[in-house]
Amino acid sequence: MTTTPRPASGPARSNPPRGRVRRAIGLAAALALSLLLHVWLLAWLGSRPEFGGEAGAIRSDPVVVALLSGEAQMKPKDAAPAPAAVRPRPPRPARPAPRPNAITTAPASEAPKAERPPEPEPEAQAGAEGLPTADVASPDPAPGTPATPPEASPSPSVAQPSAQPAGDPAASGSPAGTGSPAATSTPAGAPAAAEGPAKPALVFGTALAAPPTGRWQFRVYYGDYSDNRPVATLDYLIEHDGDRYRLRTEGRAEGLTALLYSGVLTQASGGRLTENGLQPERFAEQRGKRAERWATVDWPRGEIAFSGGERAKTVPGLQDRLSVLVQLGLLARAAPERFAAGQSVVFDEMTLRDVERARYASRGDEVLETDTGTLRTLHLERTEPRKRDDPVVEIWLGYDLGLIPVRIRMTDVGGRILDQLLVR
Repeated sequence: MTTTPRPASGPARSNPPRGRVRRAIGLAAALALSLLLHVWLLAWLGSRPEFGGEAGAIRSDPVVVALLSGEAQMKPKDAAPAPAAVRPRPPRPARPAPRPNAITTAPASEAPKAERPPEPEPEAQAGAEGLPTADVASPDPAPGTPATPPEASPSPSVAQPSAQPAGDPAASGSPAGTGSPAATSTPAGAPAAAEGPAKPALVFGTALAAPPTGRWQFRVYYGDYSDNRPVATLDYLIEHDGDRYRLRTEGRAEGLTALLYSGVLTQASGGRLTENGLQPERFAEQRGKRAERWATVDWPRGEIAFSGGERAKTVPGLQDRLSVLVQLGLLARAAPERFAAGQSVVFDEMTLRDVERARYASRGDEVLETDTGTLRTLHLERTEPRKRDDPVVEIWLGYDLGLIPVRIRMTDVGGRILDQLLVR
């Protein structure tokens, strides 16, 4: 008995037929082609103005621009671009800024300042016809509202000839009509306003010149200088720049006296130069290694402060113990008649503790014979205050040296004398 063989069930049964594979490949290709066609169609539609593409986004811009610029007709529409292959979208161009309307008045904030003239003077308001007398500037027009061009409206800044009263400085070309406070009209008979700050009153009735400058040296003697017993030397300095001054003395012991008194005795005065002569602001003294003692003057506040804690008030013409020696010469140069023999002058002197009234009496002219030559001098003596322990102070001012001190002699209550004389 014969049997019919069955087909093998191995690999041939597991593989699909070839026609089914071809159909699957064709379907995938059709889907890919359809997708590409859709992408191309969407890109082409996006570039068309009528479909709201990139050119269509500015479709109404020609109308808007024509209205803002005042043109009567709309600009022609640009031709649509021809279809092209799929490509990246170009960047969108910036929209043009609208131009302002040529016949629309600019907003008030943009109006030039020259179109807002200042309010005229009361005289011009009263005399000019047709101009408002209170509010000259009219309200600003609302944005976009047509207004009359500036040249067609009357300008309130143009003053009529009849608006200026006769004799008004503003009507002439003189500097007085510039509108400054000094240019305001002054009633007839009224005094003119003073220019600049008021000058200080002259304490001595006359202005004082600046002192001579230089450096000099004195020799200090024990007893009268004619006895020739020197005990110290003294350097004397006067400086100024026309506005401020500085005085300084430095004394050093010499000979046997140097064994008893070491160090330097220094006095200094500084301040301003005014028409009243020297105006001290600080006076200081230091003896050897001792602490410096001082007095300072606050002229605006009218106060004097001392290193010891004391306080005092300023007075006009105030001097210190060093500046008064120069101030005497300045006053003698300006008013020599006040230093005739028997006359006296008074100063308020600032010490290192307080302020005291000092009087200097003139003993007349005197000639001094020295080793360096003959000195023509004005002899003065400090007569007040005369306390129990105050020494007698005498001063000689040299005529040939600008009336600076050339000799100072002090005699204490015991009769001992220290005499200093200019040597060079």
